[in-house]
Amino acid sequence: MVAKKILRVISWILMAVFALIILFNVTCYIKRAVFGDSCPTVFGFGSAVVISGSMEPTISLYDLIIIHEEKDYAVNDIVIYESDTSYCVTHRIVNIRTDEDGDVWVTTQGDANNAPDREMSIEKVKGKVIMMIPKVGHLQNFLQTPTGFLLLTVIIGVLILLPEWAERIKKRKA
Repeated sequence: MVAKKILRVISWILMAVFALIILFNVTCYIKRAVFGDSCPTVFGFGSAVVISGSMEPTISLYDLIIIHEEKDYAVNDIVIYESDTSYCVTHRIVNIRTDEDGDVWVTTQGDANNAPDREMSIEKVKGKVIMMIPKVGHLQNFLQTPTGFLLLTVIIGVLILLPEWAERIKKRKA
C-alpha cells in the first residue's frame, strides 16, 4: 500500500517535470518559428545548446546552458546574445562602457578566441548563463525532433498508467 503511494507520487512528480519541459520547449519553438525570436525566454529563463567550441574549456560543444535575463551585467559574466546574423552566441563579457548619451555598450569574447567580438548594445544581450549541463544538448536536440517529442509523450503516458498497471499485476498475483 505504501509502495503504491510512493510510486504514484514519484510518477506524478516525473510527469509534472516532463510536462514543464514540453511546455517550455513548445513555447520556445513558437517564439522562434512564429515571432522570429532566435534566443527565446519564458518567464526570463531560456536554454540553448552550444554548437561551437568558442567557450572551451569553460563550456563545451553540446553542453546545455540555462540563461536568465538580468537587469545588469558585469565584466566576466558569460552571456548569450543575438548576433547580427540572428543566431545566438554564448561568450564572456570583456568590457562594458557607457557613452555620453547614457547608452550601454558591451564587448564579448569567446574564451577560446584570440580576439574580442565587435562592440554591441547591451540590448542584444538576452541573458546570463546560470547553469551548464554537460552534453545534455544531445538530448535537448533529440527532444525537439518529431521522434523525440513522440518518445517523451509515450514516457509521460507510461508514467500516468504505471501505478494502475502495478496495482493490476499485484491483484493477479494475490
